[in-house]
Amino acid sequence: METFFPDDSPLRFWLCNASVAQIACTVTWPPVIAVTGYAPCVRAWAPTSRDEPEFRPVQQLMEVDGERFVAVAVKGDLLVAADASPSGRISVWDTHTWERQQTITAGAPVTALDASRTYIAAGTSAGYVRVWRRQSAVDATFTQYFVPDVQLDSLPIYTVRLGPLRQPGGGGGGGGSGVEGGAAGAAGSDTVMVVHTRGNGRVSAWRLSDAKIIGTLGRPAPAPGSAAEAEALLSANVVCSVLGRDGTLLTASWMPGRPPLLQWVNPLARSGSEVPGVSQHLAGLTRRPLCCDADGNAIALGFEDGTVWVWGVLHSYQPQSPPSASAPETSTWRGYHRGAVGAVACLPHRPGGQLASAGADGAVKLWAMGGGQLLAVARLGWQVTSLAVNEVALVAGGTEGQVQVLVLVSEEQAAAGHSSRPTQQELAEAAMPPPASASSSPAVAQYEYWFDARSPKQAAAAAGGAGSGGGGAGVCGRAEEYTDAFAAFVPPRKQLTAADLQQQQQHHSNSSNGNTDSDRGAADDGGGGAGGGGGGGASGSVEAEMAAAEGLGAGGDSKAASSFNMRAAIKGAQRSAADEAAAAEAEEAAKRAQLRAMGEAPGVARSRGAVQLDSATAALGRKCCNPSCLQREGVAELRAAGRGGGAGGGAGGAGAGAAFKRCGACKSVVYCSAHCQSTHWRDGHKKECAALAAAWKQQQEAEAAAVAAALAAGEDGEDGAAPGSATSAAPDSAPPSAPAAAPASASQQVAPAPAGASPAAAAATQPVQQSSTVATTVAAAASPAAAAAPPAEPVADSFLTELD
Repeated sequence: METFFPDDSPLRFWLCNASVAQIACTVTWPPVIAVTGYAPCVRAWAPTSRDEPEFRPVQQLMEVDGERFVAVAVKGDLLVAADASPSGRISVWDTHTWERQQTITAGAPVTALDASRTYIAAGTSAGYVRVWRRQSAVDATFTQYFVPDVQLDSLPIYTVRLGPLRQPGGGGGGGGSGVEGGAAGAAGSDTVMVVHTRGNGRVSAWRLSDAKIIGTLGRPAPAPGSAAEAEALLSANVVCSVLGRDGTLLTASWMPGRPPLLQWVNPLARSGSEVPGVSQHLAGLTRRPLCCDADGNAIALGFEDGTVWVWGVLHSYQPQSPPSASAPETSTWRGYHRGAVGAVACLPHRPGGQLASAGADGAVKLWAMGGGQLLAVARLGWQVTSLAVNEVALVAGGTEGQVQVLVLVSEEQAAAGHSSRPTQQELAEAAMPPPASASSSPAVAQYEYWFDARSPKQAAAAAGGAGSGGGGAGVCGRAEEYTDAFAAFVPPRKQLTAADLQQQQQHHSNSSNGNTDSDRGAADDGGGGAGGGGGGGASGSVEAEMAAAEGLGAGGDSKAASSFNMRAAIKGAQRSAADEAAAAEAEEAAKRAQLRAMGEAPGVARSRGAVQLDSATAALGRKCCNPSCLQREGVAELRAAGRGGGAGGGAGGAGAGAAFKRCGACKSVVYCSAHCQSTHWRDGHKKECAALAAAWKQQQEAEAAAVAAALAAGEDGEDGAAPGSATSAAPDSAPPSAPAAAPASASQQVAPAPAGASPAAAAATQPVQQSSTVATTVAAAASPAAAAAPPAEPVADSFLTELD
């Protein structure tokens, strides 16, 4: 392996230290790279050419800065990213022009995301899945496909996978043979969506071309306190999962003090159970598995204690030995890092099959899949948290925001003594587990995650040496030093308990007691409704569809731990009132946590969603035009006075810094701070400012024409009087004021303020008085005498100070 960027200057995910959580890239070289992590942004780099590429940051993605993103996917000409907002916003970019094509919402915080060229699927914290479909190859607009949503669980959904639909081939047995048999089936052009729900342990699959559910498998409810309940609890605590080529979902479950449980479920073949033959090989591995991957013939896990564990079909990596008709020979091996292993990636396209692993020891290792020989080592010097696979390279991300491209060298280069060739010491360390540490420091390095919950402006100021952004700024630093702030910014995945499973079973029982008509309606909505959004809905009765599905499953390999329940899988497109209340409460809690994490500085627009304004503050003056800000002008004045700003003279008597300022271009919107102006410009005002400016200019020209016409009429009246009569009557009198001679237009009418009102409230009752200034200018140009007179004192207005 060879680093593409200089070792001392890799790409940077964020302005300050913030760990990379996920990397997505295209398969072809040079790749488009997209990164999310523990900072309020999503970043991407695009290559400039194929032969000698330079990776340049995509500036267009900075327009969504301010929200943390939980998932990203790069598929074909699209980049899809979901943020952590309570509404679950999902942004879609075109990777050719880098224009944001669309922003869609999941209706609840997104916990799982996957995408293809045609579909986008998002699992939510409310237990339902929302699916969108692309209109056509030339029209990248996505419309909601399943209407209403597919409600599957009352707990968050953490596994949603999209893949090509392949009919199960011969075999269909357990473990490697079943995977091989499925992979041998003919590839179809359709797409399958596989969803795993933690609470009820059900795995369901949909054929997306016609929105048909084609398989579901679940674990029956265990008796409380039984051994089956302990197994069900372990099975429910899935820490990582991967979808195989034939629609088989591999899940790795873990609980403290127990070895991990590996299960494969193929809802298409109606079969699934624990992966046979692996439990004895997992004995003694009680530390948490951090990652997993599978390539159809092998399974790889990375553990917290630095172990790389691999189980696979041996003959798949020895082409000279044809497979026998009996059970395939399998192999298992372990390799080791000197740090926690946070990423593993299978590379079946490499000669003989290879595996890449990365850990907190700052090393990326390349292994031979068949026997576990260490082939190459990239010594990056920083903790590696994630890997993405390209046809000729790996993309690695680190705990401090580093992003590096590792080009995979050929066998000839490796044999010639490439710099990534492992030393004898590295070979020995890779073959032996780390020794137990006698000192207080652990023998295996653990990840030190960094996060930055500050706004982009605060982070930029801190990076430029201007401080941390002032009082009330969001927190940044090591996660272990700010555990509460980190948990609020990156909510951890909850470990399920027996009480959670019992509550889920009770919820499922209550849902199942509904009448048959409601079940039919939900099923019809889940199929035919989706067809209405994209064509080709479900047809036939629910009973016929379920009978057909049961018939297909009759020939499958049934397992005691699995049960097929079509009605339970397609039931529940409608959420109950209790679910709606729970979702609203969770959304409110998430919003409060976001405010705590990003700081409580007044007048700061903390999110891009419109917020509710308390009606009790409506009398306190104008509201900031940023829809996500709660600030009123009267509130700003009171706060400024409380800080000692006083209520001296000036516009409306407002304290220093309390008066709102307006956009210098369109003169139509007002803001409480420069931050609110910049975020509103980013979130939509940029598109409407020019039209508002043109309308304002047209209004001013109409008013100026009216004033000029009035002045011309007045001069005509003076010309008709007796010559010298006005000057002889009052030779020393001041000339009349031009604005006084002009009739007041509709925009100049000012209503008196209520008695006893505060200066800010009095200013809030008056509209923009720009037209009075224009009238003075026009009058001065029309009459030299009027120009010599002192202008009328303008009405007190906080808009007079403009913000460009």
